[in-house]
Amino acid sequence: MKKTPILQSLVFACGCLALIPAANAATIEQSTIMEVVKHVDVIEAAGNRQKAAKPQDVFRIHDVMRTGSESRAEMIAPDQTVTRIGANTVFSFSPEKREINLQRGSVLFSSPTGKGGGTIKTGAATASVLGTTIIVVTTKNGGFKLLVLDGHAKAKLPNGKERILNAGQLTLIMPGSTDFGPAYNFRLGQQVGSARLVNGFKKPLPAMAKIEAAIAKQEHQIASGTFIATNLLVGEGGQPVDSNLRQTASTVQTQAPDPLLALATDAMIDTATLDLNRVFTFSSNSSFHGIDEQGPQGIQFTPGNDFAFFLARNTTITARFINLSPYEGFAAFGFFSQGDTNIQGSLDFTGLPATPVVILAVGAINIAPGSSITFHSNDTASPNSDGTISSGLISGAPLALDDVTLDNSVGGIEVSAESITAANGSSIFAKGPIRVFSRSDLSIMGSTTRRSVIQSSFGAVGFFEGSQSSISLEAVADLNAVNTNFIGSQISLQARTINLTNVDFSSGSRVNLASQNGVLTANPNTGQPSVPGNVNFINGVTYGGQPAQNFVGPAGGASGPINISKR
Repeated sequence: MKKTPILQSLVFACGCLALIPAANAATIEQSTIMEVVKHVDVIEAAGNRQKAAKPQDVFRIHDVMRTGSESRAEMIAPDQTVTRIGANTVFSFSPEKREINLQRGSVLFSSPTGKGGGTIKTGAATASVLGTTIIVVTTKNGGFKLLVLDGHAKAKLPNGKERILNAGQLTLIMPGSTDFGPAYNFRLGQQVGSARLVNGFKKPLPAMAKIEAAIAKQEHQIASGTFIATNLLVGEGGQPVDSNLRQTASTVQTQAPDPLLALATDAMIDTATLDLNRVFTFSSNSSFHGIDEQGPQGIQFTPGNDFAFFLARNTTITARFINLSPYEGFAAFGFFSQGDTNIQGSLDFTGLPATPVVILAVGAINIAPGSSITFHSNDTASPNSDGTISSGLISGAPLALDDVTLDNSVGGIEVSAESITAANGSSIFAKGPIRVFSRSDLSIMGSTTRRSVIQSSFGAVGFFEGSQSSISLEAVADLNAVNTNFIGSQISLQARTINLTNVDFSSGSRVNLASQNGVLTANPNTGQPSVPGNVNFINGVTYGGQPAQNFVGPAGGASGPINISKR
């Protein structure tokens, strides 16, 4: 049965806390007070003098702001970051530790770039937060609630654990937390409508149009049944509470997301938004049981980078689009299945213009015939052991593609599997490098009516010029290509035996063919039988439409555009 996300109706004094500097956040040295409602005092650090706040005053680092009952204030920083302070609030900036100290109350923080943020410190809880428009409100036990009104936010605990939230979601940071509580969906329109931090000032928030768009999107999801509105509140301890029964939060038990639990259960992706309880972040010193070209083993992450993964035992994807914009800034985003990944139609990944998107499965990756998998990631400059990390498919089992197209118009594509068969015109198009690796045989089998095309712009004049191959196909055993066009500046095929039939290499390309013996079988393009260990031009092999053997360099040399060597 398809599960429908539950939408909690959250009610609290809509205060909220805000952000300031962490990692990529700009330090706020001072802000100008723009509006004051009722009783707002500032205790100046210089001289420890208390005075009533008034518009155009400058609130500086180390100063402390206090608001009374039904009182609030708005400040704007030089970078147009808006900070709104709610009633009964005491807070200050502490730039040496890049902190906002919130002793009590609430703050709203709205950054025009979404890169603002910093370490929020309350009586007993600490977390670093980056986001667009957020609200944070302290809890009685010394923790705080973090709500996202538009865009997304990333929160990070002192131990390095992270949580991504989208508009209309909240989480709680409890005293002494070593992990996040659950992420809840809340009724965004209801929360914003009653929030004085949003509506209690003369001028609307600059981000109001984005907030209204997020509200409209959520209301549409409720109307369509994607979300179900409930009558639950969220208590001080972060647990759902039935507002009719007014039961205590302690009677409801909720378990925080667990990577091992996610890997032990199946997942269905049927909407553009991912289930946050299955998305986990891993830092450079993390590892988990995964796969790479050598088979199942522990994945070790590139030092200095953070990665995000959607985890499941078996994953079925029926969504046409998946929006990954909340995960911008990670070194890579992966869909990892401990078992199989089943893609039941064409799929388009959006929202990560500079981050590789990789589908990984210890078992099989099954793609419905006739489907297109489209990436939009300019990831060719991302480092790994080979110089790049590319979007693509990595499987621990044989991979069979039937009339499947892989496309990345702005970056590269990588495919790796136990064995690979691409039939009925299956093709790969990329602006960056293409790398295909098989731990046994690799077969590209176009048909007479639909040729396969492997095309890369990498290395072309004016785009990533260099010595790296734009197209690299490698098989531990044999490589077979039939009815296939290779289009790229540098093309490399490596295998024990290479068998080519009706294959064309683009004119002007540099082609390297490496086999066990490093020899072109005699009488090429005459239908001769394949000789194991050799490069075999069986029939119809051309370079720019001309017989390919005419472009092969002399034995032991590399003067021609086609070079044959031992691997």
